[in-house]
Amino acid sequence: DFASYLEAKLTHVTHPPFTLGDFVRAWQQRPDAVWVRYTDCLVNAEAELARVVKALGLAFDPARVRQAVEVNTFEKATRARGKERRPGEADPGSFERKGVSGDWRNHFDRRSCELLERYEGGSLRALGYEADAGWVTRFLEG
Repeated sequence: DFASYLEAKLTHVTHPPFTLGDFVRAWQQRPDAVWVRYTDCLVNAEAELARVVKALGLAFDPARVRQAVEVNTFEKATRARGKERRPGEADPGSFERKGVSGDWRNHFDRRSCELLERYEGGSLRALGYEADAGWVTRFLEG
């Protein structure tokens, strides 16, 4: 039951004790924080890494950025752990899940969406993943 697992993860006190929302709010207060979303990296990893390098005030070298992206592809990361996979290929026992965006849609149901909205809806909006709480209805109707 994925929703039960999700609820346990959303309500479990970690060490150090903080929630995703606490984490997001703390970093939002820092003017030097650079936000990186996995989905943006999948769309254009080189551009996203270049943006981060520049935002951090580091020396920008397009060749080094390209090389960093190339040596850290999903295929190479999975190969380093013993079994090369292409994005979309699952291995439930692996740290790297599927290497794709949006796979959550294959696991979420009404209860899962409502739990995520209740506990971390503010984080979804702060990080730019959703504009409002209506995402639950749009997901369920889509």
